[in-house]
Amino acid sequence: MNFETQIIAIVGGAILLVLFVALLGRRQNRKHRELIEYLGHRVEELEDTLSASQNRIETESKSFSEQARKVAWLEAKIRKPELGDEEALVGQPVSTDRPNITERRHRVIRLAERGHDSSTIAKTLGMMSGEVELILNLKRAAAAA
Repeated sequence: MNFETQIIAIVGGAILLVLFVALLGRRQNRKHRELIEYLGHRVEELEDTLSASQNRIETESKSFSEQARKVAWLEAKIRKPELGDEEALVGQPVSTDRPNITERRHRVIRLAERGHDSSTIAKTLGMMSGEVELILNLKRAAAAA
């Protein structure tokens, strides 16, 4: 082999090597594009899932707020005495504002004079029975003195 054929062989080998590397690069490029497309679709799916989750969180948050409001209303309702037959006996509904001690004392004494027991008075006025008994005992002690 002469020098020219050696150069042609080397150049031919280099060209084949370049073609081989180019084909490998093209194959890798195609894989990367497919991977990018796949990841793009996954990102879109995740964004859709995130959006649906945020909508659900908003809905559940509103529902939770509504439930909390209902629970607070029910707790307030439980704390207030139920007005039934006692309301007719008192002649006036129990005020939603808490009356001062003098008003409460007069109401307790008025109901006691009508013959109601301390538990009925406490339920009617939304007071603790011990407080009602204390007022009645103080009234008896003042009357005895």
